[in-house]
Amino acid sequence: MKLSFIRRSLAFIFFVAILSFFLDFGGLLPFEFHILTHIQILPAILGGSFGILAALFLLSIFFGRIYCSVICPLGVFQDLVARMGHFRAKRIAKRKKTSKKKFAYKYLKEHFILRNSILLVCVGSLLFGWTLVLSLLDPYSIFGRTATNLLRPLFLYINNGLAAVGNKFGYYALYDVQVVFANSLTIALTLLTLFIICVLAFRYGRLYCNTVCPVGTLLGWISRVSLFRIRFDAQKCNQCGLCERACKSSCIDSKQQTIDTSRCVSCFNCLDQCKKDSLHYGFVLRKTQSTKKDIPTKTEAADDSKRRFLSTIGIMSLSIPIAKAKSILNRESKRSVPVAPPGAISHEHLSQHCTACHLCVAKCPNHIIQPAALEYGLGGIMQPVLNFDKGFCNFDCTLCSHVCPNGALIPITKDQKHRLQVGRVKLDIDRCVVKTDHTNCGACSEHCPTQAVEMIPYQGALTIPSIHPEICVGCGGCEFICPVQPHTAIYVEGLQTQQKAKAIVKEAKKDVQLNDFGF
Repeated sequence: MKLSFIRRSLAFIFFVAILSFFLDFGGLLPFEFHILTHIQILPAILGGSFGILAALFLLSIFFGRIYCSVICPLGVFQDLVARMGHFRAKRIAKRKKTSKKKFAYKYLKEHFILRNSILLVCVGSLLFGWTLVLSLLDPYSIFGRTATNLLRPLFLYINNGLAAVGNKFGYYALYDVQVVFANSLTIALTLLTLFIICVLAFRYGRLYCNTVCPVGTLLGWISRVSLFRIRFDAQKCNQCGLCERACKSSCIDSKQQTIDTSRCVSCFNCLDQCKKDSLHYGFVLRKTQSTKKDIPTKTEAADDSKRRFLSTIGIMSLSIPIAKAKSILNRESKRSVPVAPPGAISHEHLSQHCTACHLCVAKCPNHIIQPAALEYGLGGIMQPVLNFDKGFCNFDCTLCSHVCPNGALIPITKDQKHRLQVGRVKLDIDRCVVKTDHTNCGACSEHCPTQAVEMIPYQGALTIPSIHPEICVGCGGCEFICPVQPHTAIYVEGLQTQQKAKAIVKEAKKDVQLNDFGF
């Protein structure tokens, strides 16, 4: 069986499983599927999963960057886009009756300084607890945002359309699902990142992985000494260049018969193309492939153009969020401190661990976890924040804390959740309809699970809300149900550090002695 077939089969399984877990809105997949998100490099580092991290590094030491071509969902996605670009190039070559070599991949010199500079910047930002750079460049987080903010709404619309058709014919297995979109800043950043990666993959294959991606650079250093690798048989090779033209990592120099193992993602496509059986994958005790700097060739001009292209795209990518940020800063907000999801511990802990993969956003059953705009400041763009416009936090739900792969949300139990204070209730009594319209309401009190909001006598038969912030857990039930618009009269104010709410004091029951039947 060909190695390329085995690699593609495993990649397909990982990709479909991870994507399905992000899209699964009905809880059909086993919860254990979330382990697939924990075996990603950056989540393992931030989450302190040293066992998983050691296993991934050992995998790279033995087999090279197999992680990039099998386990990483963005890597597999780039392969799909690159394959479409390759097929299109072949059709163009056939239609124009030109040589296929013109549209094929070719060896490119390593951007050593650029890729390692990006890695150093990412390491520095991680040490200083500023994860925005990591969020924008981490392959798993990019894929997660794409799946959650772009593919998931489309998937839900398709489901709702099929449900509407099925209901007309008496088929009710499918049901209508609420579609919630992220803020425009998050969608703009997600679209821009996806566009850049698709353009690079469509034309240049794995250029993003081997030039920009910090995970790829890190594993590249390890794979330089990998024990299993692809090597040339100089006696059989006739330097035809078929392997080089099939290498989407642009790491094979067929003229020099060298392979840059730091950029090879072990896709094994080159093995299928070689007609002389001069390429072999196997155990290599010592370094047999040269990775020295080559004499500048004509490809260097192409490299310079690609470098300028990346720089231009980078500048463009900054202009959109900055412009959008200015408009959001001017927006009126009823909350001075945002409400972080349960298990975040504090805003500082969240900012130091979260890479905005949006798995918690995708899995929240009530759709109240949303990507932040500038609620946490510039460094917290796209990190999860609670928004109670569409619902409230279920009193017994702890799902988000258990699926988080980065350690940004610490797993909590239901008992801990019942006393975990993510925010405190605030009341603007002058906006309450009881006071403004002299009418009965009490919806906020009815939806409070901890009795932090109670109704007290007001005028005549009217009652008005009274709050007890010390026992509030910040679930947002009161804010969600409040009829006052656009800004509710009662809302939850976030806490910089989550606390333990005071216990609910229950009134002691009085025994009533009845001499007769009581009437």
